[in-house]
Amino acid sequence: MVPCEQRLSKSVPRLGAVALCSFEPGDLVGEEAPLLQLSADAVPEQQLQTLSSGARHQLLELSDFSAEKTVQGILDTNSFEKGLGSADRVLCPTLARFNHSCVPNCQHVWDSDAEVMRILASTEISVGDELSIDYIDIRQSRQERQALLSRKYGFQCTCPACQQGDDEGDRRRQIMARIDDEIGGASPEEVLELVQRLLQLYDEEGLHLHALRGS
Repeated sequence: MVPCEQRLSKSVPRLGAVALCSFEPGDLVGEEAPLLQLSADAVPEQQLQTLSSGARHQLLELSDFSAEKTVQGILDTNSFEKGLGSADRVLCPTLARFNHSCVPNCQHVWDSDAEVMRILASTEISVGDELSIDYIDIRQSRQERQALLSRKYGFQCTCPACQQGDDEGDRRRQIMARIDDEIGGASPEEVLELVQRLLQLYDEEGLHLHALRGS
């Protein structure tokens, strides 16, 4: 496997990570063992004391969207959920530099056996493309996504889905979330119909994340 640092560049201004080689869906883009694993009731300052001086420096170099830089703010800005909706998080300083998109070309997956976070390509990616992941559940309207990203991460998303401001795209994404809720209480016959409709909506909106489609 080609090392992570030879597969992506982090030095391009205003870009978090750029592909140095092409990827097919499912290809491994990068992987990293976390500096920290954080449970819902973890105390950040206590966690920081468990790190070596080099690891602490690496953590403190990461960005914090809030006005006053704090350990809690760094963790809130840069940590990954272990799974969709999980309260447990991990901090991976290299992979944390991937930017958000509401139409991401990569997805992050936690391997609990190997205890590493992996970034996998979810679409075809060419050399020079920016590599992006999702920070939030993207099955919301543009207005809802922008408000959540601003509140949690302090930025306004300028991905293609947000720049277009497509009302039809907003409608599709809101239907996705509604269908996902309905599936849990549906009969087997209804589930098949709902799943087919949901996968169709994902295709129409260009969302290829396994975390959504595989569930």
